[in-house]
Amino acid sequence: VTKTPTLAYTSTPTSTATAINTPTHTATPTFTQTATIAPTSTAIFAPASIDPARISFQEIIASGLTKPVLVTNAGDGSGRLFIVEQPGRIRIHKNGILLATPFLDIQSLVKSTGGGEQGLLALAFDPSYVANGNFYVAYTTPRNRDSTGSNLVLEKFSVSANNGDVANPNSGVVLLTV
Repeated sequence: VTKTPTLAYTSTPTSTATAINTPTHTATPTFTQTATIAPTSTAIFAPASIDPARISFQEIIASGLTKPVLVTNAGDGSGRLFIVEQPGRIRIHKNGILLATPFLDIQSLVKSTGGGEQGLLALAFDPSYVANGNFYVAYTTPRNRDSTGSNLVLEKFSVSANNGDVANPNSGVVLLTV
C-alpha cells in the first residue's frame, strides 16, 4: 500500500528547504510538494483500551527483600523474576521461591546511605542475554574525597558459566562513570 502525504514547507524567502531525494529548492514564502512514501516496517497496534477494573495485582513475595526498587526478567523464557535491592543486591524469584543466594551482590561498591536516590538503581539484560550472558547495572558509588557526593556508574557483568542463577562478580567492566 502506498500512501501519498503532502509535505508543506514554510520559510522566509532567503532560506532553503530540502526534501529527501529531490534537488534543493529556494523556498518562497510557502510551497507544497507531494511525495510518495512506501511503508518500510510493520506497525504493531496496542489494544484500543484497557479496562482498569480488570487489572489486579498479586503479592508474590511477602518478606525477605531489602528496599526493592525494580522487578524485571531476563527475556530468556525461564520465568525468573530479578529483583533489584537498593543497597546493592539482585535477587531471583524462581518457581515461587525467593532464592537465598543473590544473583549479584555488589553492596561493597554501592553507596546507599539513607536511601533516597542512591544505591543500585537499574538492571538491563543484553538483547542477546541467552547467548552471551551479559547484563548491565547502574548504581551510585562514593565520590573520591567527598563524603556527601556520589558518582553514577554503568557496569557490565556476565552470568556465571556454572550456574545461571548467579552472576560472576569478577566479570564487572565499568562502561561509564558520571
